[in-house]
Amino acid sequence: GLSASCTVTAVKPQVEVTSVSVTPIRYDIEVGATYTLIATVKPTNATDKTVTWTSNAPNIVSVDKNGTIKGISAGNAIITVRSSNGKDAICSVTCKAVVQDLVISDENGLADIPSKANVHYERTFHEGWNSVCLPFAFDAKLLGLENARIALLEDVEVIGSKRYVPYRIVEKVDAGVPCLIYVTSDQNTKVTLNNVSLASQPVAGGSLLGAFTETNIGSGCYKLTSDGNSFAITKTSSAVCKPFRAYIKK
Repeated sequence: GLSASCTVTAVKPQVEVTSVSVTPIRYDIEVGATYTLIATVKPTNATDKTVTWTSNAPNIVSVDKNGTIKGISAGNAIITVRSSNGKDAICSVTCKAVVQDLVISDENGLADIPSKANVHYERTFHEGWNSVCLPFAFDAKLLGLENARIALLEDVEVIGSKRYVPYRIVEKVDAGVPCLIYVTSDQNTKVTLNNVSLASQPVAGGSLLGAFTETNIGSGCYKLTSDGNSFAITKTSSAVCKPFRAYIKK
């Protein structure tokens, strides 16, 4: 009746992770948007398939424990997924700022202008001179104007009892620079520009001052007359300059 026993414990073999991959390996995201990356661990029967996610620039693109990324600010970031035994893979993420759509017209002034936007600009240019101040760079071809001349004004010269404003004809005007445009007949402009660089405010300097919003300029300033043939002095304190136009301060 003598006996002996042995207790045997069966254990599951430890299967190590051999590789980790991430899908996609490159991704473009907009500020404020989210997207979930997918991690694949091999072999499929690995004992410990847990992974951790990290971002090398969380102020640009953040990532949570599930691999969901979020665009925080414009720039580039590397998202790393790593297994418990140190196998890893990366996804290169480019975060882009959301491009705003702007409508620019004589009726709608803009006090807050982004550095870039998709722009739709409309205006009727009347025969003669027209004052212009736009937040984007342009030339006559871009505006679709035929037989147009663009002029930048110099400083006012006083000779005797008269004031003169010399000007020079230019081919192109930089963003935010006030100018005059001469056309030989009434012409309508409708322009759409995508992801264009903008000036946040009119450029100061010279005798011609620009406005992106309807601006009270008061009395004693010069504005183009309705026929576009001369400047007339404003007489009342309530005189205004319409959006995206220009005037001369006395």
